[in-house]
Amino acid sequence: MRAVVFQGVGKYGVQEMPKPEIGRDDDVIIRVAAVGICGTDLHIVSDPPGFPADVGTILGHEFCGVVAEAGDRAGGLRPGDRVVIEPNISCMNCAYCKRGLTNLCLHLGLTGLIRHGGLAEFCLMPARNVHRIPDSMPFDVAALTEPLACVMGGTDKVKLQPGETVVVLGGGPIGLLYLQVFKSAGARKVIVVEPQAVRAEYAQDLGADLVLDPNKEDVKARVLAETELGADVAVDAVGNQAVNAIGLVRRGGNVLVFGLNAHAEATLHQFDVTWNELTVRGSLISRFNFPQVINVLASGKVDARRMVTNRIGLDEVAQGVAELRSGRAIKVLVAPNGWD
Repeated sequence: MRAVVFQGVGKYGVQEMPKPEIGRDDDVIIRVAAVGICGTDLHIVSDPPGFPADVGTILGHEFCGVVAEAGDRAGGLRPGDRVVIEPNISCMNCAYCKRGLTNLCLHLGLTGLIRHGGLAEFCLMPARNVHRIPDSMPFDVAALTEPLACVMGGTDKVKLQPGETVVVLGGGPIGLLYLQVFKSAGARKVIVVEPQAVRAEYAQDLGADLVLDPNKEDVKARVLAETELGADVAVDAVGNQAVNAIGLVRRGGNVLVFGLNAHAEATLHQFDVTWNELTVRGSLISRFNFPQVINVLASGKVDARRMVTNRIGLDEVAQGVAELRSGRAIKVLVAPNGWD
């Protein structure tokens, strides 16, 4: 089969790979329908890399498709079932898994990073990581289940109350999902900080109450003017904005550090956190929420399809990466078996 493979620092491309085969009775082979290119994928293929991956691994962890084959103990999954993939495979035996913290598993199998992912015609997954989706859900919507699951895992940590104000730093796909989830959860005002014009326009169209360009105005002063005391919640949806987020919340506020960037470093003044009694939380991937997220997408409360700006094939992945890096694209989806 054809697949996009990580070939070393800054290198990736389409090559022939063996089609997966059923090896365990709970294995499921998925014919991949749509795969999202994630910010993490951009970090993996950067030089130097901003996130580690094993050379020779098929990339892609945001994907959905149709069951092609299933083992005898695949939880009732059958060929023809339309499904979405939960890509992070927990061992279920380590100390963290036994505490229910499966996203912090000591032996986490990261699909698309250390095990073969979805930027291929077919992918092998254990049945417990495969979730059915409604027949009415288009694949270009279902492909955003994984990033939305991560976002909803983050929003759960800050416990937003109706009427509160949020600042989201970053108007990329993750920031736009946070915007929509917070608005649906009852936020009185959501302010998005985004310098790139295309993404800023999308944030406005998707319901942001205010979009600020940090290169053109004093974000902290504007947030104070809009909120009086500062935001109740601030989210770093980029991976290098934690300190800025801390400066935008009121005393007693919540800061969520979501974005991942292995090269991001900043000086944190502990006094500010203690004196202002801030809560600063990290949020890594998701756990036990895929059924809920599928229901959210099915409800239409989050407009996933509107975020998809590019639909491409395997041979166009490099162009898709370039469009994302330039800020011209919001969400790029790849159809390894072609778009219907």
